[in-house]
Amino acid sequence: MVFRRLFMNDTQKILCQLLANTLFQEELPADIGNVSNWEEVYQESKRQAVVIPAFLKYDKLLMDKEMKKEIGNSVKMHIFQCVQNYSYHSYLHELMTENGISYCILKGVASSSYYPEEMSRQMGDVDFLVAEKDLESVRLILEKNGFTLLNENHAFHKVYINKGMQLEMHFMPCTIPNGKAGEIIRNYFKDIEKSSVKFQDKTFEFQIPNSFHHGLIMLMHVQRHLVGEGIGLRHLCDWAVFVNTFSEEEFENLFQARLEKAGLWTFAKILSLSATVSIGLPYQKWMGNDVALAEALAKDILSGGNFGVKNSQRVYEGMLISDRGKGDFGHNRAIQFIRTLTQRTCINYPITEKVKIFMPFGCIILCIKNVVKIIKGTRNKVNLQTMYKNSLSRKELYKNLRLFEV
Repeated sequence: MVFRRLFMNDTQKILCQLLANTLFQEELPADIGNVSNWEEVYQESKRQAVVIPAFLKYDKLLMDKEMKKEIGNSVKMHIFQCVQNYSYHSYLHELMTENGISYCILKGVASSSYYPEEMSRQMGDVDFLVAEKDLESVRLILEKNGFTLLNENHAFHKVYINKGMQLEMHFMPCTIPNGKAGEIIRNYFKDIEKSSVKFQDKTFEFQIPNSFHHGLIMLMHVQRHLVGEGIGLRHLCDWAVFVNTFSEEEFENLFQARLEKAGLWTFAKILSLSATVSIGLPYQKWMGNDVALAEALAKDILSGGNFGVKNSQRVYEGMLISDRGKGDFGHNRAIQFIRTLTQRTCINYPITEKVKIFMPFGCIILCIKNVVKIIKGTRNKVNLQTMYKNSLSRKELYKNLRLFEV
């Protein structure tokens, strides 16, 4: 099937063509040499966190010398950061294995291992999962080696920092939805550390999830950020190169039955088709033919950028859309805002979950703290009109993904 990317503007189209060429060997169009706005394509690649895969072959592109030099330096810098991040993952592996701790990497080098060129994935921090029984031991190990706990509340991980190194220690792979879908997904994850596999290249060694667990982690991670601040092309590329390692039959056999039970099969199909219509993932029949929905999702991903960097209002819109990471788009937006606020209050002030009478006070304190951050400029300002208007169209889009409907 041939897709013409008509739903994109020229900058997005060129960027996606570059990604398709690097990741799936799709031929570049003949007029790629006539591009006059390489600067804007480059800036968009930064907003989508795909500088390396987009411009891995920058030396073969026709552009002026200064632009080529700027892009070349940026690619080299990102590759250096990638190598540095690999060393952090390797350090973690040595630390865990020396102390007999079972663990596995979440995303990071696990995702990059599926790229045609491993170092072409831009890296963030180091996410890793350990069993609940090992949390205290790992805390002591990290503190002994100079790490300090970052003082923030999070639903499923703790952040430790040591100079430039940031490690996210997960006690759950991700947010788990409520109800039957949550039970099924929790059961899927119960043996994740034990079933992890060793990945080794010429220099580094890590423990990464098996193929099923890695695919499930990516789907859970993508949907959580999608309905919140948004994801960019980096996460779509992660999913696309992973899918491309399977034949049609292999992917269906590994994922279809299990994802249908968890209410994630429709999402997996549409996300994959979105990668096909945008960045050239070869089409497979199980992806279906809902091209309109796939294009709408791809357009939404492009408009957000990496973790919503292109639109600061998306994170606020997410408060009106659903329980973040848990699906359920059936509530009206006013009720959803109250649900989101109470959930965040429970995370920041755990006592409010146990002593319900404290909940209103916790909500008020949380709101005041956020208003102060907005006034100080440490948090983006809220445009209530934009927040309310855009949340409706996004909510309707995400409903069609049937997340966690079992």
